Amino acid sequence: MYELAQMFPTPDALLALEPDALGAKILALLCKRGPNQNQGMFHLGNLIGELWPYPTIPGYQSPFPQSRRPEIDLAISEAWAWLEREGLLVPAPDINGHNGWRVLGRRARGYAQDVDTSRRAAPITFPKELLHPHILEKAWPAYMRTDFDNAAFEAMKAVEIAVRDAAGYGPEKIGVNLVQDAFSQGKGPLTDTTAPSSFQRKFLP
Repeated sequence: MYELAQMFPTPDALLALEPDALGAKILALLCKRGPNQNQGMFHLGNLIGELWPYPTIPGYQSPFPQSRRPEIDLAISEAWAWLEREGLLVPAPDINGHNGWRVLGRRARGYAQDVDTSRRAAPITFPKELLHPHILEKAWPAYMRTDFDNAAFEAMKAVEIAVRDAAGYGPEKIGVNLVQDAFSQGKGPLTDTTAPSSFQRKFLP
């Protein structure tokens, strides 16, 4: 019940995450719980409450000091809002939704089938700002849910599409052959004609 608090050794570890990164951790947790909790419904208030249990609960104490509560609660709320904005959490049917209860959206339910909850969360320290926007859009969601195989596939597919479009090739050009032709020395449409040849790169200082 208190897995969210156990994910973070210190308050700073939680607060260092951007809303999408923290949201991905929360989503993985909710996917793991699935229909086993409150008939598949989740509430922001309950999630935050897990970080600050009542003193009467035996054997458990929050790992976070009460003095950090306002900023921690804000970070969790921002991550929750990101999940809602992305359609990963949607209002529960009927009156429950009006009362703040949320369920996994269709895309999140697909994640729930794929996510390997035994794996550690994605290394959030990866500088996503270094990624091209097209790669970020396609690959980052998979990366954040630790689906690294699909993240790599989506990234390479985005690169392939960009190279094909820039070179003016049709859909028949794919994979390694596409890149080799596009950057072929002396004849590829994307070749840098100002760059030294392989011979020059090898022997010139």
